[in-house]
Amino acid sequence: MVEAQCGTCAVCDAKPEHVDHDHKTGEVRGVLCFNCNQALGNVRDDPVVLQGLIDYLRRHRRKALSIVVDEYSPADDVVFEYLGSHRSA
Repeated sequence: MVEAQCGTCAVCDAKPEHVDHDHKTGEVRGVLCFNCNQALGNVRDDPVVLQGLIDYLRRHRRKALSIVVDEYSPADDVVFEYLGSHRSA
């Protein structure tokens, strides 16, 4: 199964470590990295909860990007750290 996934997690490019399965049916779905496997567990395999998290991240990313575009001043690198950039002043 790992070979069929090109040696990576079925979701991201990380090392696959955990065989993922549907907790209701027991059906194996793929091999996931620790983080992706834990994420599915944390949302209880519920696509509605997962979609809610995706929507939340998108809403807040747009807000952060709006701050960068509309309110950026060269002395304010906190916004860039929030977005994960390593830009220096």
